[in-house]
Amino acid sequence: MKKIKFPLLLAITLIFNACGNQNNKKDKDFEEITTDINSQTLTEEYLQKLQGSWKRQSYPYGTIEFKNNQVRFNTGEGSAELPQFIKFELVKNCPNSKTNINVNDYDFYVFTENRHCDAIKFNLNSFEILFSGNKENILYKKIGVENDVQLPQIGDPSGRVLPLETGFYVLLDTDCENPPNASWRYWNGIGLSGSSTISCEMKLIRKNGTNFNVSQSCTNTYDKSKSIVEFTVKVSNTNSFTLIENGRSQTFKFCTSTPSWLKT
Repeated sequence: MKKIKFPLLLAITLIFNACGNQNNKKDKDFEEITTDINSQTLTEEYLQKLQGSWKRQSYPYGTIEFKNNQVRFNTGEGSAELPQFIKFELVKNCPNSKTNINVNDYDFYVFTENRHCDAIKFNLNSFEILFSGNKENILYKKIGVENDVQLPQIGDPSGRVLPLETGFYVLLDTDCENPPNASWRYWNGIGLSGSSTISCEMKLIRKNGTNFNVSQSCTNTYDKSKSIVEFTVKVSNTNSFTLIENGRSQTFKFCTSTPSWLKT
């Protein structure tokens, strides 16, 4: 019996130590956790887009306010008092979950210091958020931004694919009055035509952040034949976009008027 006591005591000690280490791990503060996932932190681009106040578009019409690296969730009507700001990080992988974001469904997580992970699908002036523990997305729109463009669902050919102002666009550093043929595009809300194409119709293949991978069919002006091409459009804002095709990038700006020689 004396030979058994020491191994038994050692085993009990190891169990208690393991439990203690586990508790210490759970007690790690927010800064330590976000340090562990620092390699997954997203770029400043999304952080800048989130800055400001966003209003829920359904009852109880709460708000979310982002201020630098802090966020405040106001549940809406019936709230007793305005909640405090808490720290957050933008991450691709939630530390509380083994399931990573599907980039086709969400863009990132908002990981808060109270260890909640809320998934966000971003638009230009709105986003859908899936709160931790919920099953349905909730739509929020940015306060103070009018005429928010709602993007169509993938596969909806009748929708407005690009959230751009309808009109005439030219390359940066190009005169709007008399641009060379290869340096302008016209967006009519349905397609993006140029000097050699007309009757263009665009369809959305996929969207990732502000990048729109699209397919477009056009009629060629020189022989009236039909052509279908795929390319990517990066929308910086409603008055500017970058066309990415065959490894080449071109950025276009909006012109306040359309040249008289252009038939639209």
